Amino acid sequence: MQPLTRRTHIYSLEAEYDFSATLWTYISGLEPGTQIEIWNLWDGYDFRSEPIAARHLSRSALNLSDLEWPINENVCLSIR
Repeated sequence: MQPLTRRTHIYSLEAEYDFSATLWTYISGLEPGTQIEIWNLWDGYDFRSEPIAARHLSRSALNLSDLEWPINENVCLSIR
């Protein structure tokens, strides 16, 4: 992740099943106003030649199906 972002705090959240529900629970527990980025990168991803799909959502507009989008792609989901 370090070549892709200059963020000071990077956490990894792994779940073997129902990842979107695990992520929803995590996000729901954050303080209001907390801004986060969710990155999903598949093994072998070449950040120098492949674009990263990005999506920006407000927390109030976020729903569980939005968290299913990053599962199958190399993406960054920004939630504010």
